Amino acid sequence: MNTKCVICNKSKGKRICQTRQQATVCSPCCAVIRNDNCEGCHHYTIAKNYQASQARSKPFVIGPNLELGNVLEQALGLLNNGNLEQTKAMIDEMLPTHSNDHQVHYAMGLCHAMEENVDEAISSFERAIQIHPYFVEAHHNLATAYEKKLQFAKMIRSYQKVIEVGDPHDECVHTARNTLNTLSRSAYGYHGISLESYLKGLNHFDLGFEAMQRQDWEQAMWHFKASIMINPTHSQSFSNKGICLAKLGKKAEAVEALTQSLKLDPDYEPAVVSLAIIENLEDGESLPVGEVNSVYEYAEFSLKKRPYTEEMDKKIVEQ
Repeated sequence: MNTKCVICNKSKGKRICQTRQQATVCSPCCAVIRNDNCEGCHHYTIAKNYQASQARSKPFVIGPNLELGNVLEQALGLLNNGNLEQTKAMIDEMLPTHSNDHQVHYAMGLCHAMEENVDEAISSFERAIQIHPYFVEAHHNLATAYEKKLQFAKMIRSYQKVIEVGDPHDECVHTARNTLNTLSRSAYGYHGISLESYLKGLNHFDLGFEAMQRQDWEQAMWHFKASIMINPTHSQSFSNKGICLAKLGKKAEAVEALTQSLKLDPDYEPAVVSLAIIENLEDGESLPVGEVNSVYEYAEFSLKKRPYTEEMDKKIVEQ
């Protein structure tokens, strides 16, 4: 049930307000009406902590910019009604003069997310969090953006942050907790390991991918091996390990790793395509520079709704 904010009667009420007889209010209205009568509320405490942290580096703390808040509320109302271009134009106009306002960057992140410009959305949400580390909604939407990029370690950490800084009664916190509980059951049921172990394996996977981008194949392979040691059922690690081995001219070992990846997940397209390319190499021949068909490249094709195998088949034909 979508309950509207009892103050503006426009946006969805997400926060329980103790000064409004436990009715729900939206985030902007919560910030505008916040005062000393709110003492004891989680959002009041978070706001006071944030103001205190800002006061250490500034001679005084400026209260909520009500005029800006009204404009942002209008812009987000337009966005909720599907008026993306008009909303983005309003946010673009605000950015030069409010570049240090977390809400402006957050609103721009929402615009990028609706455009499916996930990288730009991540950048905007991260900037909002950098300015206001307790911004629960920004952490939550950042987690969603990381999920779209298949960057699950970062997604999990973002959801954990939502639970850490959010009010236990908030919808965002409930969603984050339910997601992590589901992931925990999945990690144990499918992989036979705890969520924390799964996260450690993903951390190695991410570090391995970063090494691949630097073309440091030995370092990348070390991280993928570490990921496999923690989670022997992680098909993506076997696939990327195979790519690294092929880059180092170790065709037989590369084919073995990719074959194992497909045993674990027969439908994993990057492994299907990489194996087809590598099987055409001569013994001792290295995979050409630029042929890094990883899980994150696969994510890019998924976001753009382009068939990965179809695009990669063109590369095979061209070789």
